[in-house]
Amino acid sequence: MFNMSFKLSGVKEAMEKFDPRKVNKAIGVTLNETIRAVRTATSKKIREGYAIKKRDLDAAMKIKLAKSGEMSATIEVSGRPIAASKFGTPRQTGKRGRPHRGSTHAGGGTLVQTYAGKVRRLIPHAFIATMKSGHKGVWKRDMARKRPSIIGKRGKPIKGKAYLEEIYGPSIPQLFWNRVVKPVIYKTVNETWQKRFMHHVERLTGGKG
Repeated sequence: MFNMSFKLSGVKEAMEKFDPRKVNKAIGVTLNETIRAVRTATSKKIREGYAIKKRDLDAAMKIKLAKSGEMSATIEVSGRPIAASKFGTPRQTGKRGRPHRGSTHAGGGTLVQTYAGKVRRLIPHAFIATMKSGHKGVWKRDMARKRPSIIGKRGKPIKGKAYLEEIYGPSIPQLFWNRVVKPVIYKTVNETWQKRFMHHVERLTGGKG
């Protein structure tokens, strides 16, 4: 979990000049607008660098709005490493590197695109498959790990197949908390707060102290 703290300007002055109860309400309203703006801005910035769909990214960013009397709003970013199938549109290739239209278990590999606007990279021998659960992923056989051999119907031993290993990219928290996105968070908080706080104070108090 990552924590960031911000100094919210103008609160002390507003408390001294206007009805504190109405100022507290203005704080809550502005905090909620600010946290929503942060989610929107960070989602946009991350998608500028990574080929991830908006719905997959936003689903991992949960916001907790400030309730009446509360002085904080939070955004929780969680999630395991993202399946390679969630980045861009993976493409199966044949043995010569051409897009494969037949079996998804071709010997070439799979082209995946992690970064937006970048050329897809080839993962040799990887293939695209959908599991019984409905999850579609990019997989590779782990030849170093095989299932135990079994005895077939005719009493002949059948060698165990290699375990499947799904290919993953970075996690949502890794995308969220990097040197490119972090400044966007600070900028969005400061700009939204400065623009909206006094607007709500004056709206709720009628500009009267």
